[in-house]
Amino acid sequence: MDLINPKEEKGKVECNLEEFPYFIPSTKNLKDQHEIIFVRTVQNRQGETFRQEWIVRAEHGDHLPGSFEADVKRALDKIVYDIGFQTVIETGIIKFSLYQIAEILGLGHGGWTWQRIRKALERMKTTNIHSKQSFYLKGKNVYVDDVFSYIDNVRFYQLGDESRTNNCTCQVKFSKYYIESLKGHYIKPFDFGFYWSLGDPIPKRLYSLFDKRSYTSPTVTFDLIELGKIIPLTKRPPSKIRQCILPGLNLLKERGYLVDYSFRKSVGSKGEALIVRVKGKEDIDPEVKALAESIFEDIVRNIGVEHRSEKFYRRICEKLPRNIIYRALSEVREEEQHGQVQSKIALFTTKIKRFADEADIPIYD
Repeated sequence: MDLINPKEEKGKVECNLEEFPYFIPSTKNLKDQHEIIFVRTVQNRQGETFRQEWIVRAEHGDHLPGSFEADVKRALDKIVYDIGFQTVIETGIIKFSLYQIAEILGLGHGGWTWQRIRKALERMKTTNIHSKQSFYLKGKNVYVDDVFSYIDNVRFYQLGDESRTNNCTCQVKFSKYYIESLKGHYIKPFDFGFYWSLGDPIPKRLYSLFDKRSYTSPTVTFDLIELGKIIPLTKRPPSKIRQCILPGLNLLKERGYLVDYSFRKSVGSKGEALIVRVKGKEDIDPEVKALAESIFEDIVRNIGVEHRSEKFYRRICEKLPRNIIYRALSEVREEEQHGQVQSKIALFTTKIKRFADEADIPIYD
């Protein structure tokens, strides 16, 4: 995969499994990892404080899902999004081929790849989640207290099976709680291309968590020890947690996702906190900003400006390709030469909106 210019693959994902630990990011001693216990105290919308417990257990002598399972789960997220949430909600099922998963993940094709994907799906099926007031059902505004699996059932179609086709060699039935969460629209935007381009498990996990937590505010604070448990990093002191996440933080900053990050002493305790600022829509790259300002000046010089049009001009300079803007400017000048223009500002605005619509580029998100 192109690490510098990741493929545009944006979609949406369910939020609960972004928030809580489920996959072990390190392959070191993975076979010895059989349980995650995560406990915290939170407040609900009414301001009431309560305790959450989130316990993940591997069954049948297996170990917990690791970084490869995390990537396979992302492929399932992508398939769910591509099929459409409403379709998946109606049946609770998706059908796909192991080849399709390999293609999404950019893996080579062959027996070893198919076996890895198959085992990853089986492992997620046999891994139990015990949610004690943790898994949130937004549509009902309740927290689940139950034991369940992310995947309820996984079926592999054999040769000769009537349901088997080249595009359908596998069927996954999701947990009723996962489906209920989709139904309650507890979902968020997600950049699959950027996620996979990060390569290593820790930056991927940090991106997923930061992106979920920063959905309402670009600045997020984490207690360092709690962050280590959410990732999860197995029983490491703050200094080791910091050492482990620093390369991932630097990568996310280099790639432009993080504006900045810092560490400081936690208020009222001896612990340490991590503060991250995620790049928001208002954080425009300086070079892009300079170019947008130059184009804005060209528009003002050729078209003129009014108080109400200035904001619109600045927005299109940041959102639209230059060729669209200069095409509109050129056509306005040409029509003006033929004496066909009553208001250059109105004509320019009309053309910009039409050209943007033709290019399927939204001016307003």
